[in-house]
Amino acid sequence: MIFTGERVVPDKMRGDTKTLTEHLARYVWALNFCSDLKVLDAACGTCYGLHIISAVASEVYGLDISEESLDYAKAHYNFYHKPCVLGVCDFEKTGFINITKFKKFDVILSFETIEHLADPYPFLKNVRSSLVVDGLFIFSIPNTNPSPFHKQIYDFDRARELIAKYFNDVSWYGQDNMYIGACTPEKTFFIGLARN
Repeated sequence: MIFTGERVVPDKMRGDTKTLTEHLARYVWALNFCSDLKVLDAACGTCYGLHIISAVASEVYGLDISEESLDYAKAHYNFYHKPCVLGVCDFEKTGFINITKFKKFDVILSFETIEHLADPYPFLKNVRSSLVVDGLFIFSIPNTNPSPFHKQIYDFDRARELIAKYFNDVSWYGQDNMYIGACTPEKTFFIGLARN
């Protein structure tokens, strides 16, 4: 598998450690919310992050549109010998629960996903319906980052308005490089913690 500049492939990114550390920082931060819980990573990519989360979660699940990425994951990670289910999913078309054998989740992670969707509403509806009551949706959205891989561009107001259509209880954080803290409109990434 090659690194194109968009999908994280840890062992192929020696020339882009900034991108790698930004992505790793989100998963390390999310560890605080995943202990002994059933966790789904929606748009898990090569599963480097899901492997991190599996160190504390009780069960882990990963969905991604790329079968190649999931094959990479199966060849590279053991998920700390925890139960792990991986599946291919087009987030604009397919419900999560259908793929994950009708399970609901305590936590759904989805970092750098929403901007890749021409229509994010089916995805967010699936997230909400796939969470247990009081479950957490933890996500990130880049701040006005034009990219040939992105179908939408979000500033903070647009990101907040989108998420508010599905979640009323949202705590917002900001990320610059590997540092996650208070959210301000100029942060490089917006990180949300939404409760179902």
